[in-house]
Amino acid sequence: MKNFIRSCITYTAAVVLINLLSTLTNISVFASESSYTFRITVDLQDSKEGDSLTLVVADGIFDNYNSGQQFTVGRNSRGVYQFNITNEESYGFFFLLKTRTFSYKGGPNKMAMVIEKQFWEKGDDVSLELAYRETFGGIYSQCAFSGEGSAKYTARYKVFSEQSATNVQTELKNRSLLSDLYALTDRQLDQLEILQHYRPMTSRLAYDLIKADILFQYKKTMLDLEVNHLTDLGSQIASVDILRKPDSYLDLAPEALSLSKAYLDFTLKRFSAYVNIAQKEEELLAGVFNLINTNFNGLLRDRLLAYMVVVLAKGKKQDVLYRHMLSFIEDPMAVSVLKRQLAITSKRQLANYCFERMEGGDICLDEFKGKVALIDFWFVGCGYCTKLYKQVLSTLEKEFVDSSELVFLSINIDKDREKWLKGVASGEYTGDRAINLRVNDVDKSILADNKITFFPTLILIDGNRKVLDFNSNDLHDLVKLRNKIASLVGSK
Repeated sequence: MKNFIRSCITYTAAVVLINLLSTLTNISVFASESSYTFRITVDLQDSKEGDSLTLVVADGIFDNYNSGQQFTVGRNSRGVYQFNITNEESYGFFFLLKTRTFSYKGGPNKMAMVIEKQFWEKGDDVSLELAYRETFGGIYSQCAFSGEGSAKYTARYKVFSEQSATNVQTELKNRSLLSDLYALTDRQLDQLEILQHYRPMTSRLAYDLIKADILFQYKKTMLDLEVNHLTDLGSQIASVDILRKPDSYLDLAPEALSLSKAYLDFTLKRFSAYVNIAQKEEELLAGVFNLINTNFNGLLRDRLLAYMVVVLAKGKKQDVLYRHMLSFIEDPMAVSVLKRQLAITSKRQLANYCFERMEGGDICLDEFKGKVALIDFWFVGCGYCTKLYKQVLSTLEKEFVDSSELVFLSINIDKDREKWLKGVASGEYTGDRAINLRVNDVDKSILADNKITFFPTLILIDGNRKVLDFNSNDLHDLVKLRNKIASLVGSK
């Protein structure tokens, strides 16, 4: 994304003036023919001189606030923070961030989201009055939006900020997957009523996107709650409505669905569940790939396939699949994701990264030259990290304890050293059979170089730092990972 705006200047004096103004307001003078602009002005309560805010423009699906295009501004002479953004796309998402203060507990992120992810459209000129409070108990924000294009921001804020009198989790647990997969909760009905008020004031795309987020926010949770019971249904599996597309009662634009992470999550989850339960003989990735191609086309198909790649297919062995998909996928966002994944998974070697040892000092990957290494990245408080360790890694560490050809590298990413040491001592994330290390405070390049933003992440490398597998599903499966390791270092 390029930071350009459209400008038609014919007089030299005007050029000089505009250049001066652009320096003051973070706008570039020259623009491509296809660039679009939007402006966000933030009035932050209790802000002081020297404070700054960061706005991150990202696709909101495959990128997050750690990987998008960042714009940082200070408080101007009017006491507000003004972002004048130019983008090649006519819409997208942004995150608003502020440096953490005393409640920063040593986690991997020094920046905190001031408000939830927001959807912007070309021409937006929105003012945001923001009351922001950071405490040891969490981060609290209250917002009020005004200006051109503000209705969609207000609608999203009210829809997802209003408190509900109903317990959604309890309601979902009382549902039956066979009959109520697409039924709405009381909470969702309340949200749709709020959204309806803003329909005349928002674009069709913005309205449908919020509606999709409402309708599918709990569907993946519902499948998570009940999918384990489906394996006992036997012959009844044919009657499960898990593959039914909700198009019969939803009149949502495919473009909006392709922007809804809630919808993408749910669709991938229901297809994965169907393959695992009803088509056990079919490999998960191939099964989901075929279902997406059969049930979707165009933009929505492309985005779903790209999302499938990010979530399900991260191993180097998937290079052939990535190249095949690049031969027919047309959506630029999906193409960019596929090329990025291909670049990561086709890497032949990791650099000789160095990490902090528990006893002090650093150790680098070349210290393990000649050995197969399974690298596990985790942080304290990561539930899935605990699950992976207890269900997979702890077992394999015991089984291969006598192998001189294999090392388990347990690498923590927390900033706070004491937090890391307590996490190791807890036995929830790692054990004494692993080599416990921490990403160096100064050099976190292994995370940036390899786009490691989700945890846990597993990487399997050989004795020359060659990447054998990058966080594929096989590495998270006890039996498959055991067989993979055994093929590399011999039987346990």
